[in-house]
Amino acid sequence: MNTVALSPPESPLESIRTPARPLVGVAVLLVWVGLMCALFWWFQYRFTSTWVTFDGTEVAEIQMEEGSRTVVHFVDQGCSCTKFSLPHIQDLEDQWQSSNVTFRTLTPDDSNTLSLRLSGKVPASPAVAMWGIDGELVYFGPYSSGSICGEGEDLLSKLLVNETEGQWTSQESVGCFCPWPS
Repeated sequence: MNTVALSPPESPLESIRTPARPLVGVAVLLVWVGLMCALFWWFQYRFTSTWVTFDGTEVAEIQMEEGSRTVVHFVDQGCSCTKFSLPHIQDLEDQWQSSNVTFRTLTPDDSNTLSLRLSGKVPASPAVAMWGIDGELVYFGPYSSGSICGEGEDLLSKLLVNETEGQWTSQESVGCFCPWPS
């Protein structure tokens, strides 16, 4: 006697679901990739699309004391870009503190003499200015060539290592900047 195993009949729903499952997975993956691309574009646009012109001609009129290099950080705590610059500023100060470098940090609400002399001359935050041993302005602009502070070529460290590489006092930059409050 031959026995034939009978399988239950295939339901019409099972035959429809099987090809749809990969399509649902692909659709979910495409939505996720699209969302990640949109968020990345929004982040890049929000934080790195600001063009700033650093014109150091007026800042160069301010003389610093001769004998040591002076680095002035322009930090606005109300700027969302500041969170990217603070670790870099701390690293710079830790690295160069024992050298002949004086560090100062200015905020928009400072009322000291230097802040008053620089009022209206700083276009954006975060920014930095460096005066050389002779008291002349050597650098005025962003900390680095990257889109946020600490990425790309570290322009300030390059000048701290070799101050004679020239004056960079007027430049355009694109990155994460906020207008300096007047």
